[in-house]
Amino acid sequence: MASNKTNRIAIGVFLSLLVLFPASYAVTGKVLHSENRENRKYADWPNLTELAAVVPENLRKSNEANGMETVCEPLMVAKVASSDYTKGVEQYYNDRIPYKNQLNGINAGIKNRLGIGQTLVDYMTYGNVIIGKDDWLFHNGTGIESTMADYMKVNLYKESKLQEIAAGYQALSDRYKAEGREFLLYIPTNKEQIYSEYMPDNLIPSSGESRTDQLVDYLHENTDVHVIYNKEALLDAKTDAYPIFYQYDSHWNPVGGFIGEQLIRKELTGESTSLSDLEVKKTEDKEPFDLAAVAGYSPDTVIPDEWKVFGYKDDVEVEKTREGVEDLDPIIHTDRSNASDPRKVLVIYDSFVYNMMEYLDKDFQSVTYLEDTQSAKQFIKNSNPDIVILEIVERRSNQVENVWRELLNP
Repeated sequence: MASNKTNRIAIGVFLSLLVLFPASYAVTGKVLHSENRENRKYADWPNLTELAAVVPENLRKSNEANGMETVCEPLMVAKVASSDYTKGVEQYYNDRIPYKNQLNGINAGIKNRLGIGQTLVDYMTYGNVIIGKDDWLFHNGTGIESTMADYMKVNLYKESKLQEIAAGYQALSDRYKAEGREFLLYIPTNKEQIYSEYMPDNLIPSSGESRTDQLVDYLHENTDVHVIYNKEALLDAKTDAYPIFYQYDSHWNPVGGFIGEQLIRKELTGESTSLSDLEVKKTEDKEPFDLAAVAGYSPDTVIPDEWKVFGYKDDVEVEKTREGVEDLDPIIHTDRSNASDPRKVLVIYDSFVYNMMEYLDKDFQSVTYLEDTQSAKQFIKNSNPDIVILEIVERRSNQVENVWRELLNP
């Protein structure tokens, strides 16, 4: 009898919490930090009709990549769309769970207090942020990003895949060469490859080369494609005097961006400038802190000051133009200057380009930045650039594998 009473009380408390938890948030959420603090747009409510419309094309692309024929029966389409709809609803509610920022903050605080950082279980279950030593944060990418898999060296290529990728980039390079333009594949390295000393001790990478090491070595040995992977250059430039990556963000800072950009300049012009000839100093600006926000850190967290490079080609004047709407892709960035090199450059980029733009703009008279391949192909057709730079950060190796197809296809 006592046991039944205890069970009823426990069930009553549990049901009360289920009601009171969201109900209290309706009031307290107005005064707490309830804004979206993640570096992405929260999921919208899914549209089943739209999901069903894209299933045949998605199945075709997937099967085509695996050499399979696609037969889209109505029942199959409905099943896939229904599954995607369920996932969409789950993501919608996950993004809006009451006290989300506060719960993330408590979780981060407990880990910091215990000094254990992120555990192997957290890594395997795709926690968004790895909490490292001395409060250094690292991105644990999912989906098209493979940050920790790169670091752990558990995603190596098969020989057949390397051959396929190499053939694709050779064909792309040959096409651009026939059209009278240069092509450069540029791969910025991941943060944890440079600051591995801050990674948790329980994340121990395998010995040997990484997936990107594999690919770059294979391209160098089996093609004449111009490819730069900047890991070794950044490790050589690393110093205790200043950081080259952000502590609370996954990207390199303007100092790292300068080092990375000079590799491009060296490849394309034969010239480069040493940091020792310039001034590197801390500014009053604060570093970005996207990972801290995702990890649920308090808004009162002390964010380090940003380090920048001063004195690089101060005589070059740059005029920036932007076309498009800020919230929509594609946005066309076209920067023009009185740089000595008159060549027109197209950069197909991700976010790692941002801290290289200032220096690229001073090295070439015209630099256009585009984020998507379709717009890039149209720009190449209409504007005839002299140089095409494809920049894809290491953690997006899935894109490195496949983007050549998008650029080769009409």
